[in-house]
Amino acid sequence: CCDAEERMVVQLYVLPHHSKISRQEYEKYAGDGGYLHNQGFYIYRNRRLIIKGTWFRLIKKEELNKLIRIKVDIPNTLDHLWKIDVKKSNAVPPEAIKSELRRVIEKIEIMGHKVYRQRGTRLASKVKSPVWNRRAVSGSIVYQINREHPLVGELVEQLPPEQVEFFDRVLTMFEKSFPVDMFFNDVASNPEQVESQGFSEKDLDALMDVFISSWLSSGVVKDKLSDELLMVDPFASNKDLTTSLLKKRGL
Repeated sequence: CCDAEERMVVQLYVLPHHSKISRQEYEKYAGDGGYLHNQGFYIYRNRRLIIKGTWFRLIKKEELNKLIRIKVDIPNTLDHLWKIDVKKSNAVPPEAIKSELRRVIEKIEIMGHKVYRQRGTRLASKVKSPVWNRRAVSGSIVYQINREHPLVGELVEQLPPEQVEFFDRVLTMFEKSFPVDMFFNDVASNPEQVESQGFSEKDLDALMDVFISSWLSSGVVKDKLSDELLMVDPFASNKDLTTSLLKKRGL
């Protein structure tokens, strides 16, 4: 193939999801300008960085690619192909190499997106009855309150028939008022700071009373209660605290 002195060395990197590292590490990997700005190719000439954080207009910078970094080390024998200037501070890949770079992008995009998708899949797979359902509607992603959630169902059963429709409209109002733009901006800027408030032991214990009472009256066997609870949000998302509360109840 090519002479060893004319070979580029390409290395692919996908930085860890913020949930897998400490805050200090997250800020370190972000670098000046942040994750979104720094994604893309890092071009080295003889192991010296000359360009960083660019896609060479092959794709746009976007949220799902912000953890991707591609190191390309070019030998000085390829200066003429990459149009490296006299100051050795800029480079432009030739069309033939752009085709190869596109293939590299396609490969690592799959890897980069998996970091987010696998995390979402893991979280969803553990929950039999989530509070929120994620739906694909007409090419858009929407989040809806789960009308089949046991607590919602319990409340609906206790409402007079004439108030059931009103209650559903209230839930719809909450769904349609979700601050999508604000949420996306926060996640894009400071994802490590975006967290749910979580449940206190007192709040979770009170909810557990409601669930256990309802399920026992509906015929759920007591021995099955702990397993059932751990498949329903918010208990599934607070497994350690839920397990502790169940032990206190002898379940």
